[in-house]
Order: sequence, then C-alpha cells, then structure tokens
Amino acid sequence: MRRDQVTAGLVAVLFAMSGVVHAARAEYAFTENAAVARRIATEGMVLLKNERNVLPLAGKKIAFFGAGQVKYCGGGDGSSLVKTAYTISILDAFVELAAQRVVTVDQEMVAKYQKNAKYVPTMEEINRSAKKHQTAILVISRDSGEGRDLVPQKGHFYLTDAEEVILARLKRSDFKEIVVVVNSGSLISLNFTQDPRINAVVLTWLPGMEGGAAAADLLTGKKNFSDKLADTFAGEYADYPAGRGDAACGLNVNYDEGIFVGYRYFETIPGATCNSVAASAGLNYLDFKPVK
Repeated sequence: MRRDQVTAGLVAVLFAMSGVVHAARAEYAFTENAAVARRIATEGMVLLKNERNVLPLAGKKIAFFGAGQVKYCGGGDGSSLVKTAYTISILDAFVELAAQRVVTVDQEMVAKYQKNAKYVPTMEEINRSAKKHQTAILVISRDSGEGRDLVPQKGHFYLTDAEEVILARLKRSDFKEIVVVVNSGSLISLNFTQDPRINAVVLTWLPGMEGGAAAADLLTGKKNFSDKLADTFAGEYADYPAGRGDAACGLNVNYDEGIFVGYRYFETIPGATCNSVAASAGLNYLDFKPVK
C-alpha cells in the first residue's frame, strides 16, 4: 500500500472520529442551551395583573382563544430574527401539560384553532366551553422589527377585529376567570386590560424557541415571576411624542422629546399622560391579596 493511501485512510478515520465527537458535543450543547433559553425566557416575562389570585393555573380547567396561541412569535425581525431547531408555543406547552394532567385543556377548542388560527368562536361555543372550564385564556401575538414598527392601526398597536369580538364575547360569557397573554416584542395599547372582567395579564415579550414552555412554567406556578417593566405602555399611540404627526410611522422618526425617550418622558415632562401601564410594573405570586 502506498504512503499516500495510508495517509488518506488515517485522515478519513480521524475525520470520522471528529464527527462523532462533535456530534456528541453538539447534542450536549443543544440540550444544555435549550434549558438556558427556557430559564432566560422565564426570567424575562412580566406579570402585570393578577386579580383574585386567579394565577397560577395548576389543577384548573382552561380553554384557549385567539390566533396568538398558534401564531407564536419567538423572535421578530432584524437582530431578533433567529432560526431555531424548533419552537414551543404556549398551546404546545399546555397540550403537553394536559397530557400530564397538570391542567385540563378544552381539546375541542384546540382542534378548531389548530385547523384555523383565525377561528372566531360563537357566543354559544364559548358558553359551552365555559360550562366545563373555569378559565379562558386569550393569547395576543404581535410581530415587528427594525424599520417595521407597529402602527396605530388594528392588528398592530390596537387589537384586531377578531380579538375585539372574542374578548367582548368572553367578557359576556359564563367563564369565571379571564387571562390575557401578550406575546409581543413591541409596545401595544393595553387599555383593554383595565377592564375588571379581565383578571390576569402576562407579558411574554419575544421569548425564543422555549418561550411557550417558559410561559407555562410561570402560568402554572412551577416558577415564579421576577421581572419588572423597563418601558411604559401608553394607552394611545399619540401619547408618545414620536407617535404624533405624519412621520410617526415612517423610516425616519423625529424624537422631539430628545433624551427623554420612553419612560423618561412620562416620568419627567410635566403634562405627559400615560393611561395604561407604567415602567417598573411587575408582580409575582407573593404579591397576593386576600380573596373575600
């Protein structure tokens, strides 16, 4: 056998061995990194409201509504656009928890949304679900990115027509509890969450590939909330100085407030109004009130 043949054979063996080692390391790193991603996502979510201590959900019978449960946003555009091996939506996570009997999920409603994410249940269907389930969860998702801000329109900064219809029907329904989960990386109007009929509100932001599992950990009480808001959610788009005028939604936006961007404007400038959720808001399961 010639020397070059021997060398080629040894190189082939070394490459094969290297592939096995690298594959093993990649598998280990993948599992480890997935756990880290789940933990980070958990630590970034914010509990904005929890009236009557309706959360956590462990042991409860729940029903999911809204396109957001299926159209999950793990990341946005630009620097937040990351291609992952998989993504776990909130619905995925809760279907698995239902199989483990941690919660009970309305499987009939699940099937309807898996078939058509834009499904809008009738009042009769909602009340039929409410007879067997105590808690309704409306999931709202928004996607955005650099150069593609949400605009003051329905389906962007404000609720879609379908979300408004579903929410109105839920508030008139026989459900004892209503929870809203907002899956968005951009600020949206949260005025609707001030309605006393809505008991709990959770903000997940854009939580990555393990985000649904992370949200489920928090919603069921396996983990506790720990984060606070770093932004102020104004009730109306025009409450933000940069949101006023014709150029508000263009690629070039004038920040007339100067250095007082975001929460600084609402906390510093006299007359600035914020009718929604202020920066530093954030609850956890130790912030409970006695239920009468």
